[in-house]
Amino acid sequence: MPTPSSPSNLYYYEALLDPNSIRLVVLDAVAYKDAPLSCKIIQRPRQGQSPAYYAISYVWGDCRSFSHTLEIWQDGQDSSFLRINPNVDTLLREFRAPDTKQFLWIDALCLNQDDDIEKA
Repeated sequence: MPTPSSPSNLYYYEALLDPNSIRLVVLDAVAYKDAPLSCKIIQRPRQGQSPAYYAISYVWGDCRSFSHTLEIWQDGQDSSFLRINPNVDTLLREFRAPDTKQFLWIDALCLNQDDDIEKA
């Protein structure tokens, strides 16, 4: 299995399908708290058909240390990996539930941080 830092295995942000779309993290349920983090990132309309979700901004703490890994599953494809900072890792672990997926909008994950236009 390629390592998460392998360039061929890094998560690639697809362009938003519509100007009124947002990305949501669908955080996988887990049987035990220390299980590796995994999720899907989906696109949904800002209004109407989106599931209920928590909105979280991560501008706290050291945002430059990307020492943790988030596995992202894509429909019909293998998983890819996104580097995250320790605070986002902790936040995701706290929001995971043992029996249900959690829907989250987290600016650090749902906005392409390399795209200044999208962040604006």
